[in-house]
Amino acid sequence: MVFHDLNGNGTYQAGEPPLAGAVIWLQQADGTPLLDMTTGADGLYGFRDIDAGAYRLEETDPPGFTSAPGSNLVNIAVSAGQTTAHDFADLLLATSTPTATPTPTSTPNLGQFQVISGLDDTSQRISSGYNDLSAIVVRLGYANSNQLLGGLRFQDVAVPFHVKIMDAGLEINRTYHQASGAVNLTVRGAALDDAPDFQTLAPLAMPTTTASSAWSFAAITPLGWTSSPNLAAVVQEVVDRPNWQPNAALAFLLRSDTGNTGYLDAVSYEGNPASAARLRISYAVCRAADIDCSCQVAINDVEAVAAHWGLDSGNPAWNRLYDLVSNGVIDAADVAAAASAWGQVGCY
Repeated sequence: MVFHDLNGNGTYQAGEPPLAGAVIWLQQADGTPLLDMTTGADGLYGFRDIDAGAYRLEETDPPGFTSAPGSNLVNIAVSAGQTTAHDFADLLLATSTPTATPTPTSTPNLGQFQVISGLDDTSQRISSGYNDLSAIVVRLGYANSNQLLGGLRFQDVAVPFHVKIMDAGLEINRTYHQASGAVNLTVRGAALDDAPDFQTLAPLAMPTTTASSAWSFAAITPLGWTSSPNLAAVVQEVVDRPNWQPNAALAFLLRSDTGNTGYLDAVSYEGNPASAARLRISYAVCRAADIDCSCQVAINDVEAVAAHWGLDSGNPAWNRLYDLVSNGVIDAADVAAAASAWGQVGCY
């Protein structure tokens, strides 16, 4: 239950009143939201028929109350056939002035990944199609009378569905810059739910994201580790795919601009596994009803769910993003779930 902690000791005692209006979120252990409910006059909350495992509970304090630092988010373990209970102790705000509307915030989660297989980095000649999977470098730019298409694939990308990508970037370890001028590339993602390795599907055969980013390497740029521009839009497009799952593989395609007349080399997995390409992703997990991932549930989110009313999982236009109660059909229950979350702020 949620109660007014009159004596501030953090433990419920007889006579301490229950609190209505607190929002309790049940989350997976990685912070992915599962269910939420708002307490009534009895201050009680509960989630039934939960599978055994590790979870998190997070409370949004009711108006006029606050909590001791760190007490709003707790880890719990659910055992089969058992009931797990946790009380949230809230304190009355010291000020009697109206509480300002909170500003939507997001807490970044950081994922870092590296190429871990010789089949996960390559350079393919665009004209001839030759796919150089065994080289000790990934060659990028123009060489052997061909513009080149580089491929970098990262396995087990532990980014959940329905997140806001804050920042993303590639890092390559450059060892040689043959071109007398700059080498200019266009970076796109492979538009696939779980990208296969480059032996199974060569870079030229992979569909690409609409989002892209230019990456330019000047001849005077020092060799060594070099970071790309922000690729958040590219990663966002991939993880927004309806069938994206955490721990899927994410591939990037680095295409030579047609004006390139030379190349650069970066260390491949075959050259040195410790110096193979890296990927970093910073993201925030959005509330289930926060359809546009703005870190605030608003009327446009409710309207977005309502606009997909009637679609089921057999319809090509169906998207699990709008199926808030996870029953395979977008219906009144989903609209009601979005409406009940209206006004909630924050990402995880």
